[in-house]
Amino acid sequence: MKLTKTLLVVLLISFAFNAVAQDQKPNLLPPAETLLALEPEFVSRHYLTKSAKPKYPEEAQKAGVQGKVLAFVWFDKDGKLVEAKVLSSPDESLSNAVLSALSEWRISPHAPLFPEANYMSEFRFVFSLNDGNADVAEAERTEQEKVSSEFTKEIETRRKNSSK
Repeated sequence: MKLTKTLLVVLLISFAFNAVAQDQKPNLLPPAETLLALEPEFVSRHYLTKSAKPKYPEEAQKAGVQGKVLAFVWFDKDGKLVEAKVLSSPDESLSNAVLSALSEWRISPHAPLFPEANYMSEFRFVFSLNDGNADVAEAERTEQEKVSSEFTKEIETRRKNSSK
């Protein structure tokens, strides 16, 4: 029930913006007539139909690089990934591993009342080295429920750039 209420609230969030016809800048947000749902990571993970786990880069393992990678994702109304962007990362090799994995991800559209909705969310990946073992894991559920300041800033920047 809590998840249903969360989804309903999230689905009702949308952005209005005016595109300038003569300006050929890239689409930073879906068209104004399209509903945009901003979802917590744990909600988006629930609707994954295809996902690939990032591979821990060998050079990062050898260098002892570990930490959390935070990525922005945008899925279209059909559940296909439109864009993935790393918002924070301890190393470029970990960022590249996450982006490579995300390129294969798909979600199941889950808004029967809003079939044209696009979805934006963030995903966290934790790269860790323990006793010579390299592991890439999902963040803890409590962490997934949080909305990062980096994600909020990304959405605000997109909103500002789209309204110019």
